[in-house]
Amino acid sequence: MKRVVRLRASGPLEVLSDWVTECQNDGLRLTRIVVVNDSFMLSLDVADCKRLFMNWKRVRRRSRANGIKGLRLQKVMDDDWFSRMYRLVRNPFLIAIITMCLVIQYYCFHIVWDVRIQGGTVERKVYVNEALRSIGLEKWAWMDGLPDTEMISRQVMQRVPGLTWVGVRREGTAYSIELQEQVVPQKSNDTSTGLNPTNLIATTEATVSRFEVNAGKEIVMRHQRVKTGDVLVSGVLGEPPDQVLLHAAGQVFGTVWYELRLRVPYRQTYQVMTGERNDELYFSIPKIQFRMPLFYGKQKPFPTQMLRTIHTPWQFGPWSLPFGISIDQQWETKSVMEQLTPSQSTQRALELARQNVRQRAGPSSKMITEKILQVQNDHDKVNLTVLYEMEEVISREEPVTINEKCPSDSVGITKCK
Repeated sequence: MKRVVRLRASGPLEVLSDWVTECQNDGLRLTRIVVVNDSFMLSLDVADCKRLFMNWKRVRRRSRANGIKGLRLQKVMDDDWFSRMYRLVRNPFLIAIITMCLVIQYYCFHIVWDVRIQGGTVERKVYVNEALRSIGLEKWAWMDGLPDTEMISRQVMQRVPGLTWVGVRREGTAYSIELQEQVVPQKSNDTSTGLNPTNLIATTEATVSRFEVNAGKEIVMRHQRVKTGDVLVSGVLGEPPDQVLLHAAGQVFGTVWYELRLRVPYRQTYQVMTGERNDELYFSIPKIQFRMPLFYGKQKPFPTQMLRTIHTPWQFGPWSLPFGISIDQQWETKSVMEQLTPSQSTQRALELARQNVRQRAGPSSKMITEKILQVQNDHDKVNLTVLYEMEEVISREEPVTINEKCPSDSVGITKCK
């Protein structure tokens, strides 16, 4: 391996240019020649240094005879490949970067990046996923602490009923789970849909208003009062032994009465944001609940505040890494007091009552009537009693139950409870 040194020649540029030209004419191989201010930076093989110094002495004697002084030649550093690597290795910042990259690489190669569950129904996959989490197998889990694939398969079979076979395969940093469910024959001759026979039963006491039925036999009529558990649409057609079981599909709507009692004070106090915000920056790993502070905002916290945390994971190509940057946004809040009049309190109570009744009746409900039964104004609040008539879905599916010991009714089914 050839050794190369880095030299610096200082002095007038015209003299240095002539000197470099003479060296090149003598066969010296000068590389990486750079002009920096009033000096030349150049690299040279160690074996040619003796000839270079002889040329330098000759040029310096000639320059002194002409009255030119200030010529200097000094060694800066070794410039060969081994010396450059040695200087890089001694750089503490580079060592820290390389160490951090190795640690991150080791961490990324020893965590679970994906868990894929194949086969089975959606409900069965949910149970299997819960069983895997109880074992410790989930996304971003540490693979060194997990049991082997045979033990995982055995534990899942024990914790989730209805499985005949569970295959667990590890593919690098991902796990693939294959399920095989037990096949239970269903006693149903509804071959058109392949679904289990069901009835539509009432979920609450109501008065039937209309039907939207796709399959099944309507048992009740419009404007008929029904109780919870009554069969509205039957999935059994005909009488024994020529009965046909099918999946009753559709919805039954009915009118339901709601009586609400509300109390709204005249003086309302609530929190509002002032717009002032304080951000704190953290390097976080949510899986192990690790947070390392990087930046703090204002030193003094707000008297009253609302905290909001935003986590942004780092990306490596299309993959999201299990660590990233978290920002804690602290919003300053203050209390605002509002004095309402009796009429405003009544309107506020009605708005709250409508929101409550729509939430209880469901998104597909429709308000028919609204009656204010009582309004009582006290010195600090208003008491309101409101009656609502809502049209909502009052049916749900229930498996067909046939009781052979008890006599059946005209359609051959018993009441669902």
